[in-house]
Amino acid sequence: MNNTTMLYSGLMGAGMPIFVYIAGIVLAIIWWSRWPQCCALVLGGLLVLLLTSILQPVIVQQLVVNRGGTSIGQQMVMISMIASLFRALGTGLLIWAAFSGRPAPFAQQSRFETLPPRVQ
Repeated sequence: MNNTTMLYSGLMGAGMPIFVYIAGIVLAIIWWSRWPQCCALVLGGLLVLLLTSILQPVIVQQLVVNRGGTSIGQQMVMISMIASLFRALGTGLLIWAAFSGRPAPFAQQSRFETLPPRVQ
């Protein structure tokens, strides 16, 4: 198996999420004028996830081709841990985006009177 085939097979393993990340990036850019803070966080999170999904197979492929002094197992564990940290960062940005830029609570926007707070 040559190097290019190994790289393509590594990227194909992450194929569907890569398409979803690209679609999300396009939607965040389209809706930027409507919700800038939320879209900025979504764009940042999806870019981190996209780059991690693309770069991890490339780094692993380079590791296999250019075996260093340390064992491959140790290097693979380190690459996986770093990729997991970046995925956690991207997911954290997406969670932050889900709760950022929310409008005022619905009760404040409606024309109905709300009950006063209970006094104990």
